[in-house]
Amino acid sequence: DVCVFAGNGEMYSPPAFVSFYFLPNEKRAYEPETGRILEVDYRGDDTYFDRLLTSKKPWRDLYHYNKDSGALTGWRREKEGRAPVEFDAEGKMIGPGGVQSVRYETASGSSELLWRPVD
Repeated sequence: DVCVFAGNGEMYSPPAFVSFYFLPNEKRAYEPETGRILEVDYRGDDTYFDRLLTSKKPWRDLYHYNKDSGALTGWRREKEGRAPVEFDAEGKMIGPGGVQSVRYETASGSSELLWRPVD
């Protein structure tokens, strides 16, 4: 949690709070030298998580960066039983038909999150 006060030389504002909460079912790996995210494994290990805050995501994302500039170029999503899927830096899916936007929705009668290309 971070608390911020603004002052104008005579008085201070009420506090503004910024809170960060990392979901317990997500495992993250960062590059030590730069702090860039390398991987997010959403599969969890049956760790409890509040279904009002997130959905079950049975995949992991492996991030790619430009070797010269260090800019994010995209990521590969791996899900057991499916071929890996590539995404660009904007989160669009790269497939045989080109680049497509993606819609995320929960499966009917389940808490599992699915992604589908948007036409």
